[in-house]
Amino acid sequence: MLKSAKNNTKRFFLNRGYQVDKLHPARLIRILAKRFGYALYPISPEYPLHPPIVGQDLMVLKDAEFQRSIKAVEHHTLLDVARLANLWNLARMTGPGTFMEVGTFRGGGALHISNAAPEREIFVFDTFEGFRNLARGLDDIFDPNWFKDTTEEHVRLLFRPLNRRVTVVKGFFPQSAASLDLGKVAFCHLDVDVYEATKESLNFLAGRLAPRSLIVIDDFRRGAHGLDRAVSEFLGLRKEFSCFPLFPGQALLFSRKLWDEC
Repeated sequence: MLKSAKNNTKRFFLNRGYQVDKLHPARLIRILAKRFGYALYPISPEYPLHPPIVGQDLMVLKDAEFQRSIKAVEHHTLLDVARLANLWNLARMTGPGTFMEVGTFRGGGALHISNAAPEREIFVFDTFEGFRNLARGLDDIFDPNWFKDTTEEHVRLLFRPLNRRVTVVKGFFPQSAASLDLGKVAFCHLDVDVYEATKESLNFLAGRLAPRSLIVIDDFRRGAHGLDRAVSEFLGLRKEFSCFPLFPGQALLFSRKLWDEC
């Protein structure tokens, strides 16, 4: 009886255009705890924070628009609140131009960036098929079967109720962008994880950036050695670019020339 009810419920939502995923037990426990007024966060015994991060005085966390955005994307992204806060603040600092997210998975990061500046046009890229190439010795922490549990339509559905200028593109970036008019790119969230994709993406973006533009790279210095090497090689060739690590696992990359011109 219970199995039949679960199957019927799943079929009900699938027929109405929703993606249905199993709820991880850890997430279920957090939801139940939230009902009782508690927020649960995993603490690594290997890397405790002394003292713990205290967020009640951070302005971004008090921003009602930010709070609404977090609630809208929390089940559609693997990004934590700290990284989402960085994206929110930095996207709003940029000059005129288009927004991009390369490597969107289920689209929550892209929607969050769009929520930070709803008037901006945003291009959203992903293979929706996982990785293409994993370099041995560089991309070993990643599994070729990861990030396949998503669809292009799932991301489009997130934006459908909103009046946004959004283009969702399936394929391997930057080849998938070759025929698009991206304009000048003011902000890009680059979340492609591995050596080849990071290298090709940065080389593509370098000549398409707007004045006062920013690139935020995810998973910087988090054991993704291929990504770190691609960034290092790019900076070695493009002397006008600077890169700064952001806690807890991002990098901020920008052209000093494009900011000096402002």
